Parts: sequence; C-alpha cells; structure tokens
Amino acid sequence: MSALALLRRTIAAERGRRILGGIFLAALVGTSTSCTARYARYDFEDEWYDDKVERGWLPDELGLITPNLPMGPSGLALSLEGSSRDLDPRAVPPIYDWDDVKLRSVSVGGRFFPIDSGPFRPYAGGGYGRTTLAGRWTGPNYDPAPGIQCTGDCTDQFTEILYRGYNPFVMGGVEIGGSASVIVVEWRRELDRGDGFYRLSGDRISAGFRWRTYSGR
Repeated sequence: MSALALLRRTIAAERGRRILGGIFLAALVGTSTSCTARYARYDFEDEWYDDKVERGWLPDELGLITPNLPMGPSGLALSLEGSSRDLDPRAVPPIYDWDDVKLRSVSVGGRFFPIDSGPFRPYAGGGYGRTTLAGRWTGPNYDPAPGIQCTGDCTDQFTEILYRGYNPFVMGGVEIGGSASVIVVEWRRELDRGDGFYRLSGDRISAGFRWRTYSGR
C-alpha cells in the first residue's frame, strides 16, 4: 500500500470515528434528563506531583446523565462529563514563564445500579475519556529583528499543549436520597493516563449533587 493510500485510509477512519462519536454524543445529550455537579479532590499516583497540585475540594466537575434505564430491579445510566483543574505551574517543566497550567478531561461512561430503589443506591461503572494538559504563557507577538523596536502592547497570550490522549477509567459510588435531587459520592480511578513524562494516572474522589428532571425512579 502506497503512502498516499495509507494517508487517505487513515483520514477516512478518523472521519468515521468523529461521525460516530458525534452521533453518540448527540443521542446522549438528547436523552439526558439530569445533570451533576461535584466537588473533587485529586491524588496522582506519582510522587513527581506532590505538593504541586491543588488538592482542595473545588467545584470542577459537571455532567449530563440519562435516566436510569430499568433492568429488572437494577438500572443503568450513561453519562457525558467534563472536569477542569488548575495545577501549580511548577508541576511542569519551565519551558516558558507559565501564567497557568490546566488539566481538562471529557469522558463518557456508564453506571450500573444493582438495586435501583431505596434511599441508598450504590453503583459501579467505567468509561473512556480524553485528557488535555495545557499551559498558557505571555510572550512577544512579533518576530524581533536587530534594530527594530516594538511600540505599544507587543505581547500576546499563547497556549502550549503538553499532553493530549485517551484513557479508560473505573468508578464506584453511591447516590443518597430519593427525591428529584440526590447526593452523589464517587471514587474514580484513571488508568493509563499520561505518558512517560506526564504521569497523570491516579484517584479522584468527588461529592456533589445529581438533579433529576424526570418523574421516574
């Protein structure tokens, strides 16, 4: 197979994945009748990040969740969720004088409720997500030449993508309450996230609320 044919095949496969992903996300958003907002605490497994991650409880997770699909006494819910967390700029190499560094993720997943009734409903699940580690820095917005000086504001803000990739995760938690709004406590384990330098796997514990806007259980 020629290089041109291989390139065309790769582009077609990528286009197909994006179309299927768009259809899935559109269907998920269209059927979602509840949302979730949670405060999260991160704990990366690698000591390289010690004391360089904001470990406080911050409201950084938002998501859309489908109604619990009945499976006998059990239930299954699908979700689309996103999170954003500030990192200490010292957590990444000083390639530039960083203004800020952010860790963002978008994920799709499923939660299985063995018993989908009562005031306490434990669940387990997993999914797949996309993670981006990016830093912003301020620098000159022109290419300086000898003898030429810039007047006025000659700086701009730039973004550097330090890592971007996909990874699976597993999770478990419990929903507490039986009304339209329930309390959610969840543990999530990010698997194989990052690369040989930016090691981003680890645990995330979160607590928050899920607002149900449908009349089902």
